[in-house]
Amino acid sequence: MKIVCISDTHGRHWPLDIPDGDILIHAGDFTMVEGADIVVTHGPPYGVMDRVGSENVGCPELRRRLTEVGPRYHIFGHIHEHHGFCRVDDITHINASMLDGKYQPGRKAICFHIEDS
Repeated sequence: MKIVCISDTHGRHWPLDIPDGDILIHAGDFTMVEGADIVVTHGPPYGVMDRVGSENVGCPELRRRLTEVGPRYHIFGHIHEHHGFCRVDDITHINASMLDGKYQPGRKAICFHIEDS
C-alpha cells in the first residue's frame, strides 16, 4: 500500500507534483483514537519538527497524547520550515508541508509503504 502525504497547501494545489498512491493524506483536522496506527493532525507536537526561528511552537498536549496512544505514524504539517520525517518516542513523525517558509512550492510529497502484518 502506497500512502502519499501532503499538508499546508494553502489553496495552491495547481503547482504541486502529487504522485499516484493508494491513500492521499492531507493533514488538517485533529482526531485521535486509542489504538490508532496513523494519526493525522494539522500541527506538530511540542519539540518535534516544530522550531520556528529559535522557538518551539508545537503543542505540548498533542505530544502527551501521542505518547499515550503510541501510533506508528504521526502525519502533520503547518510548520513550513521543516519537511521530512524523524522518529521520536517510538513514533515516526512526518511533516508533509508542501510549501517552504516563504510559501513557495517545490517540495515533494512524502510517500511511504506500510507492510502487511
